[in-house]
Amino acid sequence: ITKVKTEWSEFLSRMPVVPEKHAYYSVLAWYTTWSCFARANDTYKYDAILMSKQHMSSVWSWDHCFNALILSYVDPQAALEQLLLPFEVQAESGALPDMWNPNDEIVWGVTKPPIHGWCFDKMMDRHEYSQEVYVKVYGHLSRWTDWWMNFRDTDKDGIPEYPQGCDSGWDGSSLFEIGYFLESPDLPAFLVLQMNTLARIAEKLNKTEEASTWKQRGEMLLAKLYEHSWENDRFVAKLSGSHEYDPNPRSSLALMPIILGSLLDKDKADRLAELLDQDYIGENGISGGFEFDEEGNRIKASIWASQVYLFTEGLLGCGHKDKAMKAAKGFVNMIETKVTSHYEGFEADGRSIGVPGYTWT
Repeated sequence: ITKVKTEWSEFLSRMPVVPEKHAYYSVLAWYTTWSCFARANDTYKYDAILMSKQHMSSVWSWDHCFNALILSYVDPQAALEQLLLPFEVQAESGALPDMWNPNDEIVWGVTKPPIHGWCFDKMMDRHEYSQEVYVKVYGHLSRWTDWWMNFRDTDKDGIPEYPQGCDSGWDGSSLFEIGYFLESPDLPAFLVLQMNTLARIAEKLNKTEEASTWKQRGEMLLAKLYEHSWENDRFVAKLSGSHEYDPNPRSSLALMPIILGSLLDKDKADRLAELLDQDYIGENGISGGFEFDEEGNRIKASIWASQVYLFTEGLLGCGHKDKAMKAAKGFVNMIETKVTSHYEGFEADGRSIGVPGYTWT
């Protein structure tokens, strides 16, 4: 007991400074993070933060990025280890598993969205890493990026797709109601960011030609995204092959290209911010979608911390700080005054969904 208390006290001492009014729930969040560590073992090459100790006691190949980001404020090495966890079991093809557990299972039938380049870019903003680290991350991200472009573009139109909703991380998104193998606009956006990160790493490794190539690939993919997916003043998701689409999607996933921030054309960024504010930003954060009741009233769908975080980052990057802060403060206020804990997700009215003690929240 003394040993564990000492470990917790040491971890608590590294918590980022927060305003006093948020101290209690910040400590609770920090404790949740610490309490979900599992020791390095078998396929967990490093000490790993599980998503939760109840039911969701695994690591998924995008959830870990959010845990890497929080640790990057105080422990660059531990943050790097969280980022690298799935890459230690990366397939030869470049694919990452959906989730995995030591001495148990590795799920390969599904994967998760490529937010890893975006995540490492933010980590590089905070810390300088060794050449050895840059070489390792560069190799992993290169294979991961090429896997999406080579093996997840069944109609070979230059826009990769998600075979089903789970691959997007938004398992139940209404965007997938029109069918599977969906060219959802968030996917190319994440890959553009990942290509830019690869260019940034290549420059640190003095790979000038490769840096230029990655930069050009990112620019070409962004241009292709505009040409392919911008319809009627908004981004839409098209079925691979037929390119059928819903002209008025009810899922905020279709607005995720706002994560591109300053890379996005200003008129498009402003339009995405307008649609987010109009349809999805509420008193408790940003909802994943909306439905209509029998009277035609709009009812917002559930809220997930990952969505709020990514959209907030995108809004800030596009210069819409007021909308970003409205969403972020609403989410934090919900945690502190309505739910009083960190659940996997939430209803739009603030009720909890899923398991408690969820680390990405």
